[in-house]
Amino acid sequence: MAESALVSHRTLAERPPTEFAIDGILPERCMASLYGAPASYKTFIAISMAASLATGRSWNGRDVRRKRVLYIIAEGVGGFGKRLDAWTADNTKDY
Repeated sequence: MAESALVSHRTLAERPPTEFAIDGILPERCMASLYGAPASYKTFIAISMAASLATGRSWNGRDVRRKRVLYIIAEGVGGFGKRLDAWTADNTKDY
């Protein structure tokens, strides 16, 4: 495991710009989480992002880099299939 080190402002300033998996929203090589009030559509957003990443389709008008996705269903497993079906129907209707 690499050791942590303090870095100077110059070192930080010279780093290459952030690359995004979802343009302007989800950086490459990051850990991210969604949080909010109950019933605030977090699962719908997560499924939408994951499906867009898996297919390479844009997400809310933003460019997406196609990625492998592992989605761990931590709750609401009973409704997951219907939510994914809804995303698929909405995002493949032109094909």
